[in-house]
Amino acid sequence: MAKKKASIIDTNKAVAYIRVSSREQEKGYSLSAQEKLLRKYAEDEGYEIVEFFREAMSAKTSGRKQFNLMLKYLKSHNDVNKLLVEKTDRITRNFKDVVVLDSIEGLELHFVKEGSIISEKSKSQDKMIYGLRVVLSKQYIDNLKEEAEKGILAKIEDGIYPSIAPVGYYNTMDKRGRHIIAVDEDK
Repeated sequence: MAKKKASIIDTNKAVAYIRVSSREQEKGYSLSAQEKLLRKYAEDEGYEIVEFFREAMSAKTSGRKQFNLMLKYLKSHNDVNKLLVEKTDRITRNFKDVVVLDSIEGLELHFVKEGSIISEKSKSQDKMIYGLRVVLSKQYIDNLKEEAEKGILAKIEDGIYPSIAPVGYYNTMDKRGRHIIAVDEDK
């Protein structure tokens, strides 16, 4: 990845990144709560948020549209070297994104809820804690996948269809209160 222009200008300008994992979560209050938190932090610290990047997409893999637009913005604006985010798992749950963020010369990552700032000048202890938070965020996603697969397999073993009913069937409950599918006579 290309680094920022050589002449880094340390200013009070920042970008903010807020994220939820799905379109369904986007309908809730998390994005607005994150935005409010970051605006308050910026005001308290005397930072000017010049751009907000909002996303409703999982961070388990790299390639998020707004995240990539934010990276491009940071690399092309050498007068913006602060990235404000609620906490580690809002910016990434994968290792590739960490490497890309780390490649941006002069970037300061402000993790508002965690009370930490990570930059090239950070102490090794702070960088280690950040690294552990990334590992724990990734482990959360990996474990979630394992648990979902375990639940699907258990449903199949119990003779229960493990997903939304296909065309010609509908979702219902049996007498024991288990979710099952039944034939849709009309379809």
